Amino acid sequence: MRLLGQDSWKIAAALMSRHIGGAVNYVAVSEALGVSSSVLASGLAADNVICALYFTTPFALAAKIPPEE
Repeated sequence: MRLLGQDSWKIAAALMSRHIGGAVNYVAVSEALGVSSSVLASGLAADNVICALYFTTPFALAAKIPPEE
C-alpha cells in the first residue's frame, strides 16, 4: 500500500467498500474519493487475485476430506 503514495488510504477505503457492497460500490467509492483509473484497475485486479487464491484454498483442503459413509 505504501507504493500507492497519497492514494493508499483511498484504495483501502474502496476495497473495504467492495467487500460490503460489491464491485459497483468499489467503483462508486473510488470515484467519490478521486482515485485515478490506473490505481482503481490495479486495486480491483489485486483484490480478484487474492480472493481467487483465498477461495481456492478451502476448496482444495475440503477435497482431501473423505466422504462420509
